[in-house]
Amino acid sequence: GIAYTGGGWAASSIILHNAHAAVVDNNDISGTGVAGSIHIYTIGSDNVQITNNTFDTNGYGVALYGGDNVTIDSNDFTNSSGAAIFVWGGPAGSQITNNSITDNTYGVYVYNGAGSGNVVAANNISGNTTNLTNTSAYSVNASGNWWGYSDEADVAASITGSGDVDFTPFLMSGSDSDGGAAGFQGDFSDLYVTALGGQSGATGRIQEAIDVVSGSTVNIGSGTFNESIILAADFATDNLTISGDAAGATLVTGGVRTFNTADISDLTFENIELSGKASGSNAIFRMDNPGTVTNLTLDNMVIDGESVYYSNGVYAKNLAGDVTVTDSEFKDILGWVVFDTDPTNGSGSSTQVLDNITFSGNYIHNVNGTVALRGNAVDTTNVVTVSGNHWTTIGGNGGHNGWQWAAVEVNHAEQL
Repeated sequence: GIAYTGGGWAASSIILHNAHAAVVDNNDISGTGVAGSIHIYTIGSDNVQITNNTFDTNGYGVALYGGDNVTIDSNDFTNSSGAAIFVWGGPAGSQITNNSITDNTYGVYVYNGAGSGNVVAANNISGNTTNLTNTSAYSVNASGNWWGYSDEADVAASITGSGDVDFTPFLMSGSDSDGGAAGFQGDFSDLYVTALGGQSGATGRIQEAIDVVSGSTVNIGSGTFNESIILAADFATDNLTISGDAAGATLVTGGVRTFNTADISDLTFENIELSGKASGSNAIFRMDNPGTVTNLTLDNMVIDGESVYYSNGVYAKNLAGDVTVTDSEFKDILGWVVFDTDPTNGSGSSTQVLDNITFSGNYIHNVNGTVALRGNAVDTTNVVTVSGNHWTTIGGNGGHNGWQWAAVEVNHAEQL
């Protein structure tokens, strides 16, 4: 690499002019300190890679003018009096990833005339006077960054400009998973989904977080999210909590559906109001997973059938271990399943072995179906706890007689 320490004059340390597929790697560029100095100035250069460099106390760090598909990855930017990264004059498809961009006037500035498809992802962009500004005509995908804040309003306030910015989900921690490496390797175990800002692409906001989380928690802010939550066939994450805003209202209008082929454990949904039939199903929460889900928890949930004929509630499959449903509301469900641990088996029992089932503190009303807590016929459930629930108006709702045979059914349990 090249160590460059500038003087008190405006200059470009490195100029790439019509340089195709150039690589700028492992340099230390510092000390010009003059507003207007530009340090890597790509003029009409495409497919350039700028990696593993350190920029400190400069006017600007990297300026992209013209040229497409530039990668800026795993660099450290500090103390720029202008912008650490400045994108203007037409660049499209820039990938700005895994950088540490801290204590600058502007972290990333996407200026008038910048092209489309610029991505700013998985960076630490914190402690700057303004973290990101977009004044271009195109949306900037800025998902998966640490912004220095865990509150969505503070994150939004650190982003300015007339252009659209997609900053969801964002990281809840600035922890670097590999502090010895250049740039920033973010912690994707704890993510936050916000209804603020734009959304790039067709994938829903919550689903985007589900697809990249490495375990632990997907937090969802207040607001209405018109999407389904899907655990796809390749989903294999253990110890995941999908948590809405307990102090506000998190509404998901497309239900939940699971298709995971791998066995997973410790899956929790909490503080979310679910409505709408899950994509391609007749239930709000439909489990079609070939893989086992061990230890499912639903807490402080609302399962709302919206009085749609033959819309079922929680239609489970391949549950094992402990099933816990607490302090939740099931309402206006006109199908035969309000909550059922295994309605597909056909024998009144669960395919898998359930150790304990807890169904407590729930409010079930205006429903035409049954809560069915089914253990395994051979290896029965140790303890089923049904306590503190309130049922009202079971059957006859929406002008239909309903399919309820009981408010609650318990099968194959050692102790109730």
